[in-house]
Amino acid sequence: MNNIDQFFISHIQKFVPSWSHLQCDDLRITKTIGITNKTYIIEADATPSKIIFRHFGEVGVGLFLNREQELHIARQVAKCKMGPHFYGHTAHVRLEEYIENEVMSQESMKDPETYTLVAQTLCKFHQIDVSGQMNDRTPLFEKHLQENSDFLLQVREKVCSNLFSEDERSILSNMANWFSDEEVKFLQSVLPKDDIVFSHNDLLANNILLIPPNFDKVVFIDFEYSSYNFRGFDIANYFNESQFSYLNPNPPYFYIEEGMIDEEILKDFVKVYIEKSGLDLDYQTLLHQVYIGQLFSHFFWAAWGIIMAKSNDIVFDYLAFVEVRYHKYYQLKKHLFGKK
Repeated sequence: MNNIDQFFISHIQKFVPSWSHLQCDDLRITKTIGITNKTYIIEADATPSKIIFRHFGEVGVGLFLNREQELHIARQVAKCKMGPHFYGHTAHVRLEEYIENEVMSQESMKDPETYTLVAQTLCKFHQIDVSGQMNDRTPLFEKHLQENSDFLLQVREKVCSNLFSEDERSILSNMANWFSDEEVKFLQSVLPKDDIVFSHNDLLANNILLIPPNFDKVVFIDFEYSSYNFRGFDIANYFNESQFSYLNPNPPYFYIEEGMIDEEILKDFVKVYIEKSGLDLDYQTLLHQVYIGQLFSHFFWAAWGIIMAKSNDIVFDYLAFVEVRYHKYYQLKKHLFGKK
């Protein structure tokens, strides 16, 4: 038995009682797509027949990740029957229920039947009470955009570090203005301060499960970035992610859809969300939040990409990802405000 086999089996025998008799040869392990952590589907001739095994990295912990808080949130979401339950955990590992599913595609994210399900589930998700699970209720961007926040400091330090090649430093230097005081002040000036809700913050295709056999239900997974945020952010991030696919087996390990997001689809999603929420929400206000949220989504995930680059062994071109986000951000900013 090698160290990797021992790593898996020791946790499985500890946390999944019905699998405690299994040995390494009984396991069939498949690594799934992931650009933050390593996630595996493990199958066996036992009950349950599959489990999810998550192995967490250290990058971003204490900065934009709080593993203890994530654990409490995951428990609360499962309690509300809106996410998978889990068998056990350590500081670096979590074993979860496997939910039979069809992972959403970029194309299906823009299909009316599918995004109606997402909108319906999202407005319920936004109403989950996590007040007992989250000590810090400061909205995500109010915290990260504070002057000299750890988040901004680490991004700016990383941009200037010697970890990157000359060509990579050249790419980063062209984007240095993005994280300048001037641009941060602009973002602070347009940041929605009202209508703060519990948010997923990472709604991409791989984190939304379509449930068979009727595919009339979706389940959200992966709550490591969940926190309080303005209501429109999750919708904005969902549509930004509808232009990305992480299924490319070759560099840069993602595909990107060029051009702007179809505004008619986005507007229809907002209408469906308001209708399904049963809340007295103003359409124009929420739509404005979504437009602004697209900027914040590109900014946040670009900053994330810079922090993740050169910091783990996950096969992904983080800097190419950052560069795409940069161009998407300024294309949208020009569209919304007529300026770069």
